Amino acid sequence: MSAIYYFNTITDSKGNHEVHTQECIFLPSEGTRKRIGMESNCQNAIASARRENPGKTFDGCFYCSKECHTG
Repeated sequence: MSAIYYFNTITDSKGNHEVHTQECIFLPSEGTRKRIGMESNCQNAIASARRENPGKTFDGCFYCSKECHTG
């Protein structure tokens, strides 16, 4: 399912930037998120985020991007 994806600009306890859909109840506030864009799935969203933000690591949200959540 295509969705607009964002990542949290603040890292989690493991140093990852968490990736969320626009509809996620845990989407960070505007001041702490960066738009990835429209993607067909979280795997593509993370790949796009990695290309645009080299050196950063990403993890899918447990709630909205569970198939990309690594813990």
